[in-house]
Amino acid sequence: MDHTIALEVTWVAIHLFGLLAAWMVRKENAGSRQTLAQSGFFASLPIIAMITILGQVYCLDLWPLSAGTLGAMIVTAVVDFGP
Repeated sequence: MDHTIALEVTWVAIHLFGLLAAWMVRKENAGSRQTLAQSGFFASLPIIAMITILGQVYCLDLWPLSAGTLGAMIVTAVVDFGP
């Protein structure tokens, strides 16, 4: 496997994990599962923030997608979409 393909697959996996963790934070209300979801969210949030910053510093083409993922994670975790 080429190094660039492995890097892109890892990049996509980290972002999908972050979005899934943000969604689970809003969905879960039980004690242990909510703690697990919050732990995953708080672990992936700084990782995606660093990926966004490094992408902008090193002029990578996909850094706006990282910024969008970071924004979507924050909005999903903070905003209450219910009635």
